[in-house]
Amino acid sequence: MELLQNGRYKFEEITISYLHEIKVQIESVIELCREGEISVHDTECIIHKEYVCSVNYHNELWEKLDNLDNEIENDYTMSPEGYKILGYKAAYGDSIKKDLQEILDEISNHTAFLFGIYKELSEVLKSVDYQQKRKTRIKLQFIRDGFGLPDKTEIPYSQIHKTEMLEPLVCLLKKQFPEFEKDYSLLIKESFFEETEKGLRIGHGRSKRFLTDYFKSIKPTAMKEISWKNLELIFGEDKLKQCASSNGNIKKPSKDFEKWEKIKNIP
Repeated sequence: MELLQNGRYKFEEITISYLHEIKVQIESVIELCREGEISVHDTECIIHKEYVCSVNYHNELWEKLDNLDNEIENDYTMSPEGYKILGYKAAYGDSIKKDLQEILDEISNHTAFLFGIYKELSEVLKSVDYQQKRKTRIKLQFIRDGFGLPDKTEIPYSQIHKTEMLEPLVCLLKKQFPEFEKDYSLLIKESFFEETEKGLRIGHGRSKRFLTDYFKSIKPTAMKEISWKNLELIFGEDKLKQCASSNGNIKKPSKDFEKWEKIKNIP
């Protein structure tokens, strides 16, 4: 499979058709997984790495879009006669912006698609049909290849999962919300948020309302404001927009948010 994790687009723009190809490949893998040909665990490893790469690429595109105006303004040389000779970015700035925004939206959709695959795999794992088919497949592999113990020198997936997942997501939020970067250590220390193997999560016993209250209270950078959809992906939640909406009424902050404000304001 040739996915984003190969890094082939590090120095060139990814195409929408290529993202579509990735989606088709992943859907094909899920079908094989349902038939027991591939394990849910192995598939989850693939999807996890692709998810992290998607978030990283999304972050890179955000930075490109944010820096583009300055690059366009300075993209020229002076002729001996004193005339400005525009470079490519200065001449085609509007078109470049449009293309960047289009692929940024597609990458956001791709990340959402991958998050949906996580949930789908969870349902596959619970399926009696999958479990029986997987057992049959493993038995055939044992008959063909024999049974060998795993290499103990290999780093278990569970040990690398947490670090790989957290770093790009936390980095994304810190770049979008400088105030979040300042608050991060205290938010973790006071268990408002938790670092888990599946990524950043709302702290145990904390309400979903705290998440929406907190991000409504801090201002993003000049870059495109992060959406509730992206926060759902990062925190593994759903319906944050509905949770944050006041429907025209004055909505009191959650008790958790009131506790946070008191803790934050302690000298």
